[in-house]
Order: sequence, then structure tokens, then C-alpha cells
Amino acid sequence: MPAWNKGLKKETDHRVAAYAQTISILIRDSVKQGTFVPNKAGPAARKVISERMSRENPGGRCLWYTVDEEKVQGTWERDLALKMVHLQIKWTKRRQSSLIYHDLFNNIRRYTPDFFLPEYDMFLELKGYWWGSDKEKMKLVFEQHPNHRIITIENEFFKLLLQATSKQQFISLLQHPLVAQR
Repeated sequence: MPAWNKGLKKETDHRVAAYAQTISILIRDSVKQGTFVPNKAGPAARKVISERMSRENPGGRCLWYTVDEEKVQGTWERDLALKMVHLQIKWTKRRQSSLIYHDLFNNIRRYTPDFFLPEYDMFLELKGYWWGSDKEKMKLVFEQHPNHRIITIENEFFKLLLQATSKQQFISLLQHPLVAQR
């Protein structure tokens, strides 16, 4: 069941606007009284929090499914996983498939692809939407891991993959020069 305020904004819904106003007043008052304490976690604490959130975050409102004893996030991952199971293509979502990269501030980050195909030494990244700095992150991952095959799968290509009728057809689609985006 979706949250009552999903998709609502303070500009379009009076309840959200009233809540935002209340929070704003509370914060302003606590600043005036000197009782406001902003989050001042240091780098070590932020790292611990980030790692915990990476392990435990269920991905917001996105549903999780189990396919072939692996957890996948959302219907796109579920549908692609089911297609690969049907075509007998081995895949994994495990953390050991993660790639370490440095962000623009030289912080060490971890990129975990949506799928790893061990038989083909290939990563698959499903992209329905590019959020925030996703494109920048992927560019850095590509640059710092030039020897890894990372295929970005967007809407039309995703639909094409789901229509594949054989393992060979599926893999040849992934290896096509016009598709293998880097």
C-alpha cells in the first residue's frame, strides 16, 4: 500500500504544506533558543552509517522479490531475472560482485551492479530512471574499471531483452556494439 503522501508536494497539497510549515517553525524556534543540534557526524561515523544503510536499506518504496533464491529489487529486476532463469543464464546479485571506485572528492565508494553474469564476465545495470548523480557515478565507474564489461540497460533495450527466445539471442543482444553502452 503506498504512503498517503506519495507524490504530493507542499505546493499542491494543503496537508503537506501545513506539515512543512510546522517543521520549519519548530526548527527555527530551536535555532533561536540555541537547542538545535545539526547532524555533525564525522567521517568515520558517516562511513558506518552509510555501510549500515547500504546493507539494510530496502530501497524506499520499491518492492523486493525472490527469484532463484536471490533477492531482486523491483519489477524490472524481477522480470529480467526470471527471463535469465528461463533461458538458463547464470546470474548473481551478491556483494562480492561490487566494484570499488573513487567519487569526485576522492572518497572510496562501492558500486554494486544489478546483475553479474559470471559465465560472460559481464555486469548488467538496469536504468529506468537516472536519479541525481547516477550518470556521473556510472561515468566514474566506467573510467576506473575499463576492463569490466558493464552494460547499461534502459527502457527500449530492456523490452527487447525480455523478448529474447534463446540464451544465444539474449547474450548476442548484450554484446551488440550499439547496445554495449559504456
